Amino acid sequence: MTQSTGNVFRDLGFPAEEAEHLLIRADLLLQLQKAVAARRLTQAAVAKVLRITQPRVSDLLRGQLHLFSSAQWPQEFDRRA
Repeated sequence: MTQSTGNVFRDLGFPAEEAEHLLIRADLLLQLQKAVAARRLTQAAVAKVLRITQPRVSDLLRGQLHLFSSAQWPQEFDRRA
């Protein structure tokens, strides 16, 4: 059995910098999904808070992280109320 590095993306062979970036994005996604579920928010409500369209929220909540550039993440998540 191989010991984990603590970063599943690194364990899968991604370069260290990319693996860290992917882990951060995955963590942000999980936090967003939990917040949406806990507050029972609609996608439309989330879109309003993040100032993005409802289809973009749908993409996010379905884990379509590749559709968002690195530059978009901080801008969209820093807008949280």
